[in-house]
Amino acid sequence: MALLEFNFQYVEVGVIIVFGMLIGLLLFEFHGMKDKIEEKLGLNNEAAKLKLQALERLTLFAERAGLQSLVSRVPTEGAGAAAFHLSLVEALKTEYEYNASQQIYVSPEVWSAITRLKDQH
Repeated sequence: MALLEFNFQYVEVGVIIVFGMLIGLLLFEFHGMKDKIEEKLGLNNEAAKLKLQALERLTLFAERAGLQSLVSRVPTEGAGAAAFHLSLVEALKTEYEYNASQQIYVSPEVWSAITRLKDQH
């Protein structure tokens, strides 16, 4: 009888070890599936950071495109009205072109608003 109890204890330990391994394997698989779903949905942190940085840069562009900010950055020494206007437009275009790459991170509506802002001036 003692021999049967001894073997049964080994079976119990074996079942517990196999059960623990299966749980670990399932957790590993679920973690991999979660990462794949987040990647497909664009929920990973890197994508969110890039979108946030793009919005920050475009917000800064909108602020810098304001007349007061634009005038304060363009030199006015000895320039006539036409040359000053051309300098303002050129500064705005340069700023817009610098931020053009951000359009891939924002919605078409946001980028359209930025383009309309540039075209207003």
